[in-house]
Amino acid sequence: MELVFLFKKVVGSALMPMPAALILLLLAGLMRRFSFRRCSLGLTVLAGVQLFLFSWPPVSGFLMMPLENSYPAYREQPVDYVVVLGGGHREDERIPVTSLLSSYSTSRLLEGIRIYRQNPGSTLYLSGYQGMTGRISNAEAMRRLALALGVPEGDMILESRPKDTATEAVWVKAHLGANRFALVTSASHMQRAVALFQGQGLDPVPAPTDYLVKRNGKSNLFALVPSSGALATSERALHEYLGYAWALMRGQLQP
Repeated sequence: MELVFLFKKVVGSALMPMPAALILLLLAGLMRRFSFRRCSLGLTVLAGVQLFLFSWPPVSGFLMMPLENSYPAYREQPVDYVVVLGGGHREDERIPVTSLLSSYSTSRLLEGIRIYRQNPGSTLYLSGYQGMTGRISNAEAMRRLALALGVPEGDMILESRPKDTATEAVWVKAHLGANRFALVTSASHMQRAVALFQGQGLDPVPAPTDYLVKRNGKSNLFALVPSSGALATSERALHEYLGYAWALMRGQLQP
């Protein structure tokens, strides 16, 4: 299982635009060294074109929009539990608790606390493991911030064993059974997360957050300039499409 997890992470990372461009440039250098100049030029151009396209806001928006539009925002539906999926953190005793979580995890936790407070008597379920070399889990990092924001210790459940969304769904089923729960994760991740939870026979109430694509309809010339932000958005979208394909291959989704 550990080898499968590592394989998925390594291959998924290599297929992202920046690593893929570096691999293409490395191959181009090898081709040039062995006098395959036309092949080298072609690989160099391909690396540049794909990096430009994925850094171009119209392309990143085209990739991300269908994912973020999969489910509407949470609308005060009664739930017994609020499940917040992990999204990364860092460990540094020098920084405040408000800086421990990644931007993904922070957005997810804040939305989870908002829904928890709209449902008196509900329980906050925090999920996420410690990473490959970490000492504390993502669930524990979220717990620390939730405590600082006034959530009582007794109103939280922590689950630090799952390493990915598929295993998070398995453990949520084991803990919550048929109880009604809101599922909080990034809007780009929600389609895959819901499908994986439904694959376990669960029926979550989607509560997407952490939106990346603007929806105000206004545009300007800067929206056509390639940027690192657009590249990051493209990478998030590609990660989800690859993750969905992997789940299909593994038979983790409902037929």
